[in-house]
Amino acid sequence: MKSICGLLLGLFLGTAPGQTRDATLAKIRSLGEQGGFSEAAAPLREILANPRDALRQQALYQLARDWMREFRFEAAVWVFDEFRRASPESFYNWMNYSLSLRQSGKNEESERVLREAIAKFPSQGILHDELGLLYQALGKDELAVEEFRAAKEQGAWDAAENLVILRMLRKDRGAAKQVLDEVLHQDSSRSRARELFGFLNLD
Repeated sequence: MKSICGLLLGLFLGTAPGQTRDATLAKIRSLGEQGGFSEAAAPLREILANPRDALRQQALYQLARDWMREFRFEAAVWVFDEFRRASPESFYNWMNYSLSLRQSGKNEESERVLREAIAKFPSQGILHDELGLLYQALGKDELAVEEFRAAKEQGAWDAAENLVILRMLRKDRGAAKQVLDEVLHQDSSRSRARELFGFLNLD
């Protein structure tokens, strides 16, 4: 089933039978796919600046996600950065921008953006989790452990599960079990934690 954002994108770009194209969004998509970011910036920013244009904003968000899947990373980074600039008070905008940078191979920039976001939103453990995933992907396991722990202390249990996985990969069964026990004590219904418990208890 398509997401709401995906349906909106199809509606505005006229991909469904009988639908009318939104000329502005169609122009942004066309220019973005050609690398014409400077020319597309004005109409894109106009949409993002209008609080009454939430539907087209959601369609733009979906467009950026589609570009990620299509490996059009430069265009996706551009849109997510514009979202961040338009609404810097949303930590999700910082996180999406950082993720797009990471997937485009710009790891140092991704790390810098996440560090800025953590300083701006110190209570959002999910940002530490994302930074931990970045460090893990780069093979910086000790730094990843620090970030997963910081996220866990702020109640981000996904990060605690990521810490369990990292401990398991490093064959540190005892440390993995200790963290996993904490997670299941907090919420015994977590499906990923229960799966990890099963792996840990295999002979």
